Amino acid sequence: MKLLIIGCGDQGATIARYLVDKADVDEVRLADLDLKRAGRLADTLKSSKVFTRRVDAGNIEEVLRVAEGIDVVVNATLPRFDLPIMEAAINAGANYVDMESGPPYVTGEQLAQDEKWRKAGLTALTSTGISPGVMNVLIAHAADQLDSVEEILIRSATKILPGTRVYEGKELFLEIWSPETMWLDFAEPQTNSTRHHFTGVISKFQ
Repeated sequence: MKLLIIGCGDQGATIARYLVDKADVDEVRLADLDLKRAGRLADTLKSSKVFTRRVDAGNIEEVLRVAEGIDVVVNATLPRFDLPIMEAAINAGANYVDMESGPPYVTGEQLAQDEKWRKAGLTALTSTGISPGVMNVLIAHAADQLDSVEEILIRSATKILPGTRVYEGKELFLEIWSPETMWLDFAEPQTNSTRHHFTGVISKFQ
């Protein structure tokens, strides 16, 4: 299996470290707007399976070129690149996965492509991160055990080891999620369709 990871930040790097050790993975192609960043990640992986490419994630033709011969395109970039990367993936005959769908919120546009992907014989998985993603599965399992559910609140943070960083006597929390996406979330007007998402974001700072 050959995989293309677009975006070599923390998420892309974590995914790459996991994939290179899999016996059924033949190639992990790392692509980023900053080729040096992709190269630094490749150096840490120390694997003959790893190759690097430079790509503008918003340019469908560029993504299409780096996706040639790829089985799965992993989108580890910002949500605003979801639609162009999806378009390039299906044109390249590759399956697709991302971890987040907003802002901008394009989940509806992504799901509307269902029939197109079915006809192509390909799979596209969206919003497969922690929240949304793994959290959705856990919530669904919990909800199935209850008679009814009125509201679901999500609190998410990563705690720094005790004593590593303290401010005004309090241990600080490190949020490893994309800062740009986080602030765009805060600025997004809350609607019924985004309320579930904002509940999770805002509760991190309560």
